[in-house]
Amino acid sequence: MDWFIFALGAVILFGLQAFLFKVSTQKDCDPYVVTLVFIMTVLILGSTAWILKGFSVSFLQLTLILGSLFALSFYLHTLGLMKALKHLPTNIVYPITGSAIVFTVL
Repeated sequence: MDWFIFALGAVILFGLQAFLFKVSTQKDCDPYVVTLVFIMTVLILGSTAWILKGFSVSFLQLTLILGSLFALSFYLHTLGLMKALKHLPTNIVYPITGSAIVFTVL
């Protein structure tokens, strides 16, 4: 499949995720449940891609450690984002959290 389709799908899903974060925050949903649902969605999508691609993992222990670190950081990021969305408007929160990629790359 072409990389453009994957990139387009990622942009659409990221926008949908941002919308659902804001709506769930405004509706006073439990942030722990919302975060768990998003983590389970990532798990299901990742597992499906892994199954369709094949089960080859040469460094299983490293993969499990990195996956656990990703899950923990995703969980903390999502809880922080939902807390920020509860107290600040969207047009302030998303540019700040979106600029985190600049620091990651640098």
